[in-house]
Amino acid sequence: MTSQPSPHAPSDVVAEWPKGPNELVRVSLGKYHGHTIVNIRVWYQSSGETFRPSKNGVSLGLAKHALKIRKALKKAEEIARVEEGGRE
Repeated sequence: MTSQPSPHAPSDVVAEWPKGPNELVRVSLGKYHGHTIVNIRVWYQSSGETFRPSKNGVSLGLAKHALKIRKALKKAEEIARVEEGGRE
């Protein structure tokens, strides 16, 4: 029996950006129990070590949730623009 990779280990990093001086947000694709997952997680760095995944994040099945995530983010952006008076 082969072990499945952890959903928290980045397989294919799609994007990442700094969240703070010692943190970054990383979006990656991986496999979990044979399903493709998208993992959106905050990674942290302490004392010059390599970045490690935090508990802050989510791993979801891509096929089941991708469209819903995209729609939710679009809606959140639209609401934020209205609340901020159209600023980007």
